[in-house]
Amino acid sequence: MSIWSGPYMTAYGKNEYNEAKAKYEEAEAKYNALINKVQKISEGLKEQFEKDPEFIGYKAHHRYRAKNNAGGVVMGDMAFVLNKELTAVVAQWDEEEIEMYNAFLQQAAEAAELAQDPE
Repeated sequence: MSIWSGPYMTAYGKNEYNEAKAKYEEAEAKYNALINKVQKISEGLKEQFEKDPEFIGYKAHHRYRAKNNAGGVVMGDMAFVLNKELTAVVAQWDEEEIEMYNAFLQQAAEAAELAQDPE
């Protein structure tokens, strides 16, 4: 945005200033909306961590090797959550999602340690 926003601006300069100001306000609104969304998610996660753990089922890890339609060998790694009665799959993740989840748990544990020890 221009420093000279007074009567010394040309019509082109005023137009450029107004466009830049509109972009800035739009970006600021998106930023504030994202901050609010992250805070809500963070509060929800804090509530979940504070609750006593509840047994929801079993976790099964499955590593496989199979052939695809082209005849090539495909290797995979999956994790499943089964219900208490072992009759249904509640959730499933592939290898990349498992790694992201483990990284998230590690970051959450580090954040919890920092929150307890504010040095």
